[in-house]
Amino acid sequence: MSWNQIVDRAMMVSGFFQHAAVLTREGFLAASSHGFIVSKTDFKEIMSCFLDPQHLYRRGCTVAGIKYVAISGNPRMIHCKIGPEGLVCVRAKNCVLVGLYRPPVMAPQAVTAIEMVADQINSGMYNVDM
Repeated sequence: MSWNQIVDRAMMVSGFFQHAAVLTREGFLAASSHGFIVSKTDFKEIMSCFLDPQHLYRRGCTVAGIKYVAISGNPRMIHCKIGPEGLVCVRAKNCVLVGLYRPPVMAPQAVTAIEMVADQINSGMYNVDM
């Protein structure tokens, strides 16, 4: 399965995400939904938030030109919001998954969906290498 198929068939088809992307561990955009560009600068911001929760809580996280306020974060998952919209980023063994959700989707639905995809990648369910 390709990274594009993971975005399309595993993330977007769930109906929980307005936009989704897969980034390599080096910060390159491997795949994304139509019109959603996550830059290398965004990747650096996301990784800073994973590595330093205080950075996340002090500054939030900016992705695709939108600054989100931190809700929760740990070395594996970041959850941020701006108004009713949310950003969820999850680290998998060989990539970073990024999902943006909007109402009527609720945060727990989006977080569970993206973590499930990361778990499937980690388990080898998707035969994709970077």
